[in-house]
Amino acid sequence: MILTLKKNNMKKFFRELISDDNSINEKVFVGLIGLLMLIITLVTDLIVGLHGRDLPIHQFIFEGFLLLTLTSLGIATAGQIFKKSNKSEEKKTKDEKSDPEV
Repeated sequence: MILTLKKNNMKKFFRELISDDNSINEKVFVGLIGLLMLIITLVTDLIVGLHGRDLPIHQFIFEGFLLLTLTSLGIATAGQIFKKSNKSEEKKTKDEKSDPEV
């Protein structure tokens, strides 16, 4: 029963994630998944290193996750910044149009 509820919640989450009118920012979601993968990789490397073994991490895979995380979170942040500045400019323009000069 609990597994059925979790499965339905996951279906609902992914359905909302791919819909056009959702409240989830996809760029942030992808960035957080990439960040989580980086953290898991680094913690695993640390644990394996403490046991005296070497965990080979290919540089291009690590850099791929790093670039994915940085670009997706950077684009999401830039989108929020420009959205705020556009709203303030639109409000200023509306105020100027509604206030006739005498």
